[in-house]
Amino acid sequence: MRKVLHNITVAFFAIIVLGVILLVGLWYWLDPVNRDSPITLRGNYVYVDGDICMTDDNGSLHLVIPDDVCNYMYDENYIIAYQRPSFVRADYFWSFDNTVDKDSIKSLKNLCYRLKDCYWIINIRSDSVIGPLDKKTFDYNCSVWGIKLGFMRITGTDLSP
Repeated sequence: MRKVLHNITVAFFAIIVLGVILLVGLWYWLDPVNRDSPITLRGNYVYVDGDICMTDDNGSLHLVIPDDVCNYMYDENYIIAYQRPSFVRADYFWSFDNTVDKDSIKSLKNLCYRLKDCYWIINIRSDSVIGPLDKKTFDYNCSVWGIKLGFMRITGTDLSP
């Protein structure tokens, strides 16, 4: 009986220690101090930590294209982006944001996961976001709207479109 109680106590403390390590790791990963410096694109748009965000008048960031934007390009009119969706950080931030429609987020995530390789177009002048799109629809929209941007080639990785 004493040995069983000892084993339970050891297991309990091991779980506590593991939980603390996981929480510290999660806090460190999600902590804004850890975020890369935003890269200013055009308009109110920035690229930071694999997300394309819009800044408001207060300097707060709002997700536009979340989690795992692998490649992007922009000019004075458009931002194009290639995404391999994961939504790990986005789910965390959306859970605290009461302004987002949870059903819309669920539909967006389902579509992104179905496409696997998602393409997006942001019209900077009208602040409209078109996406996620498959490659064929993306190419068609770019040709119709006269978007001549191409993605940077990322060598040494399979993430280039």
